[in-house]
Amino acid sequence: MLACWNLTTDERQQLCLDLSDLIVEPNTKQFSEEYRYRIDPEEGFRIKHDVVYLDNFEPLSRLALSHAFAQSTKLQVFEEKAQKVIQENRFISKDLAKKAKISLSRRKLAMLRGLLFETSSDISLHFSLLDTPEFFWDYPEVEGYYSTLTKYLDLKPRIEILNHKLATIHEMLDMLASEQHHKHSAFLEWII
Repeated sequence: MLACWNLTTDERQQLCLDLSDLIVEPNTKQFSEEYRYRIDPEEGFRIKHDVVYLDNFEPLSRLALSHAFAQSTKLQVFEEKAQKVIQENRFISKDLAKKAKISLSRRKLAMLRGLLFETSSDISLHFSLLDTPEFFWDYPEVEGYYSTLTKYLDLKPRIEILNHKLATIHEMLDMLASEQHHKHSAFLEWII
């Protein structure tokens, strides 16, 4: 994730190009969020109508906000990935409701369960989207900026909704896997 302050579109594109060799796992789709900001030392820090009102222009304050912006954008990547999984697998519940069976092999079902687990673990374990960055251990004086922005961006509710959606799909796939396992076991018993 890249958070930029005071860059033109051309400068931002050039910076992305300059950093492209350092990207380990590039996204196929580019995600971005843009916010305006104003600096007014007379006013307190606040966010209103997607405008960040800063009470200073200290680099640490902007870095604290950049952490929240980066987490929000990363969450947007996961939200889209989860939505894609949901859309691609809508047929499962429809088939189950209409035909009382599904047309997925055990292998395909296992792969779907693995994909859901991978997405869930990325959100919960690898990217620590709910964790406050370690940066604030050294600079607790700017954590208020970060906290205010994460609340404004609804990070925690968005993650909870995303996890709930994934858990619902996972429950359905677990039920189907259990049913397939039972059918397979019954078939083996019948053979024996």
